[in-house]
Amino acid sequence: MQSTFFITQGITYEIQKNGGYIWSPSKIKASAVQRFYYDNITHFEIGDIVFHYLNKNFVAISQVEPILKGKAYIKATIPEELSAEQWYSEGYIAKCHYVEFKNPIPIALFHSTIMKYKASKFSAFNKNGTVCQGYLYHFEKEIADAVIKKAVENQPELYRVDFIFNYLTGD
Repeated sequence: MQSTFFITQGITYEIQKNGGYIWSPSKIKASAVQRFYYDNITHFEIGDIVFHYLNKNFVAISQVEPILKGKAYIKATIPEELSAEQWYSEGYIAKCHYVEFKNPIPIALFHSTIMKYKASKFSAFNKNGTVCQGYLYHFEKEIADAVIKKAVENQPELYRVDFIFNYLTGD
C-alpha cells in the first residue's frame, strides 16, 4: 500500500528539488533531541508519494525512488549544499522524483477537508487546521487525494506522469 507524506521544506526546497532528494537530520542542534517528524523519513517505502509545501502552498509532488539496492532511504551526512548550522550532520537521505506544479496550490483551499480528516496525533495540522511547525509528516490519504485531484484539475498534463496516474487510478 502506497503511503503519502507531507513535507515543509522552506529554504531547502529548491536545493533538494534540484538534487532530486529529501534529506532529514537525525536531530536539531538547538535541542539535541530527535523529533518524530525527522524520523518519518525512515517510514519511506519505494513508490510512496510526498506532497511538498512552501509558503502556504503545495508546490510539488514527488515519488520515493530506490536509492541503494532497493532501499527507500539510507543513512547519510548532510549534503554539502545544505547548511549544517541548525542540524546535526548525520541524518537520512531518500531519492525522489519531483514534479513541480506550474501554479502553486493554496493550502487554504483544503481547510474543510483538513479539519474533517486530520489525525488527532502526529498530524501536519494543528487543532485549527493550520500547518504545524515541523518537517515531514504522514499525510492523511483523504487530504492527499483532494490535493492531487486539484493539481490535475489545474494542470491536466500531470495525469500523464506515471506515478500520478497510478496514484489516481489505484494501479
